[in-house]
Amino acid sequence: MFNSFLDVQTAKDTLKKADGFVMWLINGREFIMGDFYLGEQESYLRFKKDTVVYVNRLTEQGASFFKQQKK
Repeated sequence: MFNSFLDVQTAKDTLKKADGFVMWLINGREFIMGDFYLGEQESYLRFKKDTVVYVNRLTEQGASFFKQQKK
């Protein structure tokens, strides 16, 4: 389900203060952690896997989900 929140397109990382974070666990241990950024025009998720930093746009559904969680 969570994968439907991410767009295949990358986003420009504005490095503003994160609006929150998400963490993926495997067998109770942290696998990946990332910060999400919510904007009026574009929202994105920034995470690091191994040594590579990924910045992916959030879909409309993903941005809406995170905005509702912040309330």
